[in-house]
Amino acid sequence: MMLLRRLLSKPCAIRPTQSTSQFSSSSSSSSSASSSQSVVIVGSGPMGLSTALHLLETHSPSSITVVERDPSYALNSASLSAGGVRTQFSLPENIELSRYMLHLLGDSCANLTSLIQGVCEKNSVPESEIPTREEVASHVNFVPGGYLFLSSSADGAASLLKNSALQPSTEYLSSAAEIADKFPYLNTSDLTAGAHTPADGWLDPYGLLTLTRKALKSCGVSFPVGTASIGEYCSSSRRIKEVRVEGDAGTQAFHPDTVVNCAGANAGSLVPDEAGGIPVAARARTIFHLSNKTLAAELPQGALVPLTVDPGTGVWYRGVAPLRPGGNDFLAGSSPLAGEPDGDDGRVGDLGRVGRGLDPAHAQWEERVWPALYNRVECFGDAKVLNSWAGWYDYNTADQNGIVGWHDEVENLVLGNGWSGHGMQMGMGVGRHLAEVVRGQGRGETSVDLSRFGVARLRKGGGLIFEEGIV
Repeated sequence: MMLLRRLLSKPCAIRPTQSTSQFSSSSSSSSSASSSQSVVIVGSGPMGLSTALHLLETHSPSSITVVERDPSYALNSASLSAGGVRTQFSLPENIELSRYMLHLLGDSCANLTSLIQGVCEKNSVPESEIPTREEVASHVNFVPGGYLFLSSSADGAASLLKNSALQPSTEYLSSAAEIADKFPYLNTSDLTAGAHTPADGWLDPYGLLTLTRKALKSCGVSFPVGTASIGEYCSSSRRIKEVRVEGDAGTQAFHPDTVVNCAGANAGSLVPDEAGGIPVAARARTIFHLSNKTLAAELPQGALVPLTVDPGTGVWYRGVAPLRPGGNDFLAGSSPLAGEPDGDDGRVGDLGRVGRGLDPAHAQWEERVWPALYNRVECFGDAKVLNSWAGWYDYNTADQNGIVGWHDEVENLVLGNGWSGHGMQMGMGVGRHLAEVVRGQGRGETSVDLSRFGVARLRKGGGLIFEEGIV
């Protein structure tokens, strides 16, 4: 998305409005009070779409607007991601968010299908427009290829062991010998431990986004196309009074009861300056699409190469499909290590580029990615780059965790930002939570307690909470 432009705020009188604390929960979907509250969601990525989908359990479609900058999704951060879904995190909240995604994807997307079909039926969508389970599974294309985190130090092994205790169905590999036995193609000479989650995997982000948006449109949710900005902020009542959307069709003005910020790397531009802002910046990441002809000889035909996180290099890789003789495709990429600059040749933080094409960092292949791949898997010596692309992380520069819930200085602004590269896999869970927040569900009433992720922690000494599993 392009830079969200902010117009000057001005003092104004408090506009009478129904308190959001009176919203009903999803168990009271017949409440007319909740369905009459207008909501503008900025961002049509996974979180924005999930928020709208879950709001439809209680809100009328006419009360929900989702602003999207790029309806093609060609430049959407989620659609440019590797599509990974994993439970290997160090914080219970992040684990639970990913578990919800896996819950929706399991059994050929049975629960995701039920969610979408239920919302469509509630809103009288013709049966011919409601996706079947087969159609949902085909679009999403979830592959349970697994995740494998590796360590090369005693501290790394201890961290994997600690985190494995929090994560369901994690297979902790306590030695290089155990790793080599399960993954014989790996060079394990420097490894101390591994953590394998076979139920994790990856999906087609573009398929998930287009499927969900189509269902929402069938229900009657509005999707204006353009760049969103704060048209009017009332400093006396601390409310966003107007959201403007500027696109090819002109300028549209919306006066919502609630604004939900799911604007990705541009999220900080949709928070009034008077409210102190949020520490979300754009961080560029490059993915390489590889071809390799020899790795299939090391593994049984049809085996899946898990998304593997290499220790001490910031490099990761995964298979694309089950291995077959004659050649196989892989994805690979890297992130800066702790203490390294995260500048990407001056492009990072250049929000004016967000929403336009981003050139891949081609030099990363020979400087970092390929050497690490060859060191860990000798067969990658003949890997060839077929393609590469780059997208943005909405990076929380404070503690790399999500910033979620009501903004403590803007009374009608809900935040769902700063997921630091993991928004695609957590998007459905975060969207469910944001919908619950908009409905007025408080701490202890939401499906996952994300109260620790509130924006207030960023302004309190010692309030930061760090996630160890950032890739």
